[in-house]
Amino acid sequence: MRGPLAPRLLALLLATLYLWLGTRPRIPAALERFPDWLGHGAAYALLAAVAQRGFPSLAPGGVAAACTLHGGLLEWLQLHVPGRSAELKDLVADALGSLLGVALRVRRP
Repeated sequence: MRGPLAPRLLALLLATLYLWLGTRPRIPAALERFPDWLGHGAAYALLAAVAQRGFPSLAPGGVAAACTLHGGLLEWLQLHVPGRSAELKDLVADALGSLLGVALRVRRP
């Protein structure tokens, strides 16, 4: 695996942060200011763009798929967290955000 170390570590940090935030019974009040779909899309666009930079040997579709699977795992975990729920629209927003992040990264050298 080749790629810059900082983006790899940042991608892993973001993925861990999303899992931690997503498995809390309540999300931080600051995150409630934005529409849920926007938060999911933006978060996964960022994750995919950083992951694409950190893991350049992976195909863009593979990065988008891995990020979407991460979102799916998080939605599944939320089924087991009191006060949280899993929603298909969140997973769709994660997938669209992942595709957007990869597309933006691929266009940029």
